[in-house]
Amino acid sequence: MEKTSACLVRLKELCELRKDAEMETIEVLSKKISELEYEADLIKNDIRASFPKSYFFSIDRINFLEILTIQDHIADIAEDIADILILKKLPSIECIENSLTEFIDTNLDATWILKEMVFNLDMLIEASFGGPIALKMKNQIHTIAAKEQQADQLKKSLKKKLFASSDSLKCTDFILWLNFIEEIGNISHLAEKEALRIGMLLNAK
Repeated sequence: MEKTSACLVRLKELCELRKDAEMETIEVLSKKISELEYEADLIKNDIRASFPKSYFFSIDRINFLEILTIQDHIADIAEDIADILILKKLPSIECIENSLTEFIDTNLDATWILKEMVFNLDMLIEASFGGPIALKMKNQIHTIAAKEQQADQLKKSLKKKLFASSDSLKCTDFILWLNFIEEIGNISHLAEKEALRIGMLLNAK
């Protein structure tokens, strides 16, 4: 989760520099995200390889590995977005920019809440999946779901504005913008998916 979060921190920086930075700078940041994603992959593979199949664990093995896989997918999405931005310099669309910043922040906000949940899993286990920490996580799940819903509404608005501006865009620019928006929206979707998976642990106890 630390490596996944590091990917997203770099991605936010990349998105903020997208309009004004030279392509060389964008490519350097994109490469850093790829390196972090690779490091996350190594950690994921190491955990999977070392996880004993016969060991009694407080969390169901399948659920545990699913939580790990979703975190890896979030890092993959960060890399995919970075890859889009190095294909071609995206032209600025003024009617989109302000809403785009809110859209990116809303998606990332969901993952920052998820990060706290993951980092508190040990406390949840120690509390036998009950008490104040369980209640806090249930509230966080609802907050992440609300963030995902907000991000989805912002995505629809952005796509509507993009299609309204399509006549002034090259076909390649339109496709890149569309893919860029769709991939960013996947961040909060995966954050909600993982939060719900953690919620399944709470409901099973």
